[in-house]
Amino acid sequence: MWRDRSKIWLLIPNKITIGSIKKLSEKYLNADKMIYLVVGDAETQLKKLKKIGYGTPILLNTPAVNKLI
Repeated sequence: MWRDRSKIWLLIPNKITIGSIKKLSEKYLNADKMIYLVVGDAETQLKKLKKIGYGTPILLNTPAVNKLI
């Protein structure tokens, strides 16, 4: 048993590999069902965001982009 549990977090990153993270993401994440929140300047980024192909962006702060419409 650990006497000093405050340092146990130091061991965790040493046990995780990029391969294990990829394996977990393939098992538990479905990119087709994910929702992405993008924060930024709609004036300069909205057109680029539409081109990426993840669907039509839903603007939460519409007054900021009224001049784009």
